[in-house]
Amino acid sequence: MSFFAVPDIKQRLIQVLNKQDYKLLTHEYGVETPIKLLGDYLCTKDCRPHNCGSENAAFAIDLRDGSIYVMMHLTDESGKDNVRWFNSNQKYTTLPDAVRNFMTDFSAE
Repeated sequence: MSFFAVPDIKQRLIQVLNKQDYKLLTHEYGVETPIKLLGDYLCTKDCRPHNCGSENAAFAIDLRDGSIYVMMHLTDESGKDNVRWFNSNQKYTTLPDAVRNFMTDFSAE
């Protein structure tokens, strides 16, 4: 079973993402890093096969209260980065630095 198919995770994702972004994260981004525990957060990163540098996303869930955070990143043809954040409770700026850095740095696992 996929991590994103776990009922609690799936339900929270459906609540914060539109249908297109949900499909992108859960179906089109087929390359996933191992799930990592950073403090009280479970985190993973996903990307489009053969295009991880330009089309990627990251996910974190706060194990204390179940809050989720999703970062979607796309680099367009001109090289401009488009980064969008989605969250269920708190703003992504409240994430601990280690979690936010993990989610935004696709050069590291």
